[in-house]
Formats: sequence, C-alpha cells, structure tokens
Amino acid sequence: MKTAFLIDSTTGFVQEYAKRDDIFEITLSVVFPNEETLHDSRDIQTITDKFLNLRQQFEEKPRTSQPSLGNIHEAFDAIIEQGYERVIGIILGSKMSGTFQSVNMVAEEYEDKLDIHLFDTKAAVTANYALIEEAIRLVELETEMSVMTNRINQLIDNIQTYILPENLAALQRGGRFEATEEAVVALNNTKNILYFKEEGTMNLLEKVRSARRREVRLLELIEEGYQKFDGNIHIIISHANAFEEMVDFKNKIQEEFPKVSVRIIDMLPTIMCHVDEKGYFVSVVPV
Repeated sequence: MKTAFLIDSTTGFVQEYAKRDDIFEITLSVVFPNEETLHDSRDIQTITDKFLNLRQQFEEKPRTSQPSLGNIHEAFDAIIEQGYERVIGIILGSKMSGTFQSVNMVAEEYEDKLDIHLFDTKAAVTANYALIEEAIRLVELETEMSVMTNRINQLIDNIQTYILPENLAALQRGGRFEATEEAVVALNNTKNILYFKEEGTMNLLEKVRSARRREVRLLELIEEGYQKFDGNIHIIISHANAFEEMVDFKNKIQEEFPKVSVRIIDMLPTIMCHVDEKGYFVSVVPV
C-alpha cells in the first residue's frame, strides 16, 4: 500500500528528509506582540535568525499558534492527489498542543478516501523525530500495519524525553508546565530537568544548581536507560541555537557510552520560544 507520512513542523525532521516526497508537513507558527506571524520553515538558519531578531524587539514573549484547519486540509488533499492510499501521522503530544485534536478532526473527513493511522506521541520534538524515523523504517520493511502500530505505541511508552529549558515562564504561561508564578520565579534561579509523564504532561523531575551538574545528572539518566535496554539505545538531542554546546555534550555522552549513536537536530522557533535560547531536549530511544 502506497504510504504517506504526516508530521508537524516541531519534529525538526527536515534536514535529512527534505527531498522525500512521501513526508507531508503541517506548520505551526510564532505570533509576536505586534501580531507579526513567523511560520516554521525548512530554511532553519534563516528562520532561526529572524526569530531571534524579532524576539529581541519586544519585552513581551511571543506566543505559538497551531496549524490552521486549512493547512491540515491542504496536506490531506495533497496526499490524495499524489496517489497515496495510507497515512501514518506522528503528531505533537495532545497535552502540549491542540494540533493532534485538529488533525484527528480533519482526518475524519477523509476516512472514505484514505487508510489513516494517527499517533499521539505524548511528547514532542526529539521523541517525534525518533517515531517518524521508526515508522519509515517499518514501512520500508513492508511490515504489517498491526505490527507497526504495536511497535510505534511501544516506543511511545518507552522513549524517555528530558526537557532542559533556560526559562520556565513561557511554559508556565502557555499551560504546558503547571506551577504558580512564584514557583517559576524560584525555579528560574536553578537549572531544571523536566520530563514527559506517561499521559504526556510535562513535569519537573529535579532541579540542580548549575548547568554542569545538570549535564552530570543527564548522563546518569542516560545510564539508567542504557542499563534498562541492555545498551540498545540511541540518543537524539534538539537544541535552541546551542549547536556548539550540544556538540560538547555529545562528546561527553560518547565518552561514557562509545557504542551509542548520538544525533543533534535543530529546534524550530515554535518550540524555541517555550524553552528559550540555549534550551534543549534529550530523548533516550530504545533500539
């Protein structure tokens, strides 16, 4: 069955797969206080530079906007026009955004034309990257859909994603991290490690005093995943304009775990504005 893949732009999947014609993307946006809207783009460096420049012009933080229903309809229409029969959708966790609900609602209109399988990742960014990559691998192996569904759901349950924000205020204002304003002010004086719980909510794992201690703790968490899956893991890192820092962290990981693959991907503005510049995500993915 000719299969298309549907992702949202927060996946950051464009670098390696931009030339594939079977991946369709719906686009989230950043809206600045003057209502200027910046859409996620495959031209990552240009869109990042523009985002950072605009953000410096306003004291008030920008907000994010999920894809329009029109944008989602366009994606499904393009999938049909190009002769695809089945769609596998890997979509940003429903607790983080209304994107999954919107895609699911539009998908119902196409059920008579397409075999549609949507997955709520209950996470974001690096986890989504791992999941769409696995979906592509399984399709290329001509895996039965029931087996693919079980495997993808198994990964959703077992990928552990850690969020390392530079500032918690944007997450708290957007309702993605539950805490009082007073608690956020106190936490912003520390370096925090958040994680996604099983239901997809973002929660505080622990707070430490320095970026160095946070890295040490992350290595300990990676060690836990390494032991849990008998060394059969890989690591995906997504960063908010912190490439050099992440290369240094990647080297530290591979000093501790030389057989573990570590990949670095760029974070697009719709996620960057929530974790702030230099924030990052780390996913421990069972192979």
